[in-house]
Amino acid sequence: MKKYGTIGIITNPPGLRTFLQLASEKQLKDGQFIVLTAGRDGSISELSSFREIEQYVSHIPLQVPEEINQKIDEIMSMTPEKDGISGWMSFRLV
Repeated sequence: MKKYGTIGIITNPPGLRTFLQLASEKQLKDGQFIVLTAGRDGSISELSSFREIEQYVSHIPLQVPEEINQKIDEIMSMTPEKDGISGWMSFRLV
């Protein structure tokens, strides 16, 4: 990739998380890219380091579909008698 110089990438928030995963696997090197992404307000952000991407992603709320949230609430409201599991323990996804 050295012969091409800086790589330009346009992606959405899930793509940024994937980008960070590739970086953690040492499949990308810091500084060999520029990432453009659009915010919820339509603004465009230019990110050129893993640190910038991490900071940007840390402010993006996870978008869980409403039907998944409803299912989680249903599971969390179960009692040992209702779910039929012996030794039932309560847990909460954060």
